Amino acid sequence: MTDFESGDLLSVIINVDPCEPDCFGYASSQHRRCRCRTRASNRGYAAILLEEGSYRLCNGESVDGLLDQVAPLLLCTRFHQGQAAGLAARWKRDVEKYHEMQATARTRRATRLVEQTVRRQTQRAEQEHQQTDHESLFLSLEEQVNRLLAAMEALPNHSDNTNTSVRPSERSPAPVTLNPPMSSTKPRRRAVRRRAVDGDCGICLNPLQSSEGHEEEELTWCKAQCGVNYHRSCIDEWKETFRTQVRAATCPTCRGTWRD
Repeated sequence: MTDFESGDLLSVIINVDPCEPDCFGYASSQHRRCRCRTRASNRGYAAILLEEGSYRLCNGESVDGLLDQVAPLLLCTRFHQGQAAGLAARWKRDVEKYHEMQATARTRRATRLVEQTVRRQTQRAEQEHQQTDHESLFLSLEEQVNRLLAAMEALPNHSDNTNTSVRPSERSPAPVTLNPPMSSTKPRRRAVRRRAVDGDCGICLNPLQSSEGHEEEELTWCKAQCGVNYHRSCIDEWKETFRTQVRAATCPTCRGTWRD
């Protein structure tokens, strides 16, 4: 804790700055705090006592007697020395609240730690239980297959081609060991739909259709991704440029690998 390491823990708890020159007493006639100055020597001694109290708090020791010594040092000698007992009592209540808060925080941390430990142990037990169930299932299936193979070996041999008896060990397959099934699904290729034949060719920028709605020349379209139409002659020239680059031709629009 930073406040304790700097020796100011007790000062923070009771909200007191010993270097403050004004008296900590209350002027009831003025309904405000006293504005009289305290002695510099008293403030210095109070700072030493509060620092010592911070270390006592860390060690679990009581600081009640020390607070009784600090209170009159921070009150003016002219008017408010009589308020020392009440001021010390208020500070003691602040220290008690601090202890209660610390105890509550420790309890919460301990409870949270126990919950996390129980949760981890439960998850580990469930994983071990599932693994045991899977191993038992595969061992059971393996045993059933081996029994079936043994039963097949016991059947008589009705071969008409030869009278030579074959020993079961020579014609029986080795026992089967089952492995857990593995997923073999392959991603399906998405079907590409051809776009409507209208507009211009994306390569030569000439119309795909004549003004009467007839195709100017033979067309082809991208079957990889986008379905855009092109003149076949234009796309053939486009693919020729890729042969010099020694790589597969791509669609001018979507850059997908061209498929005829």
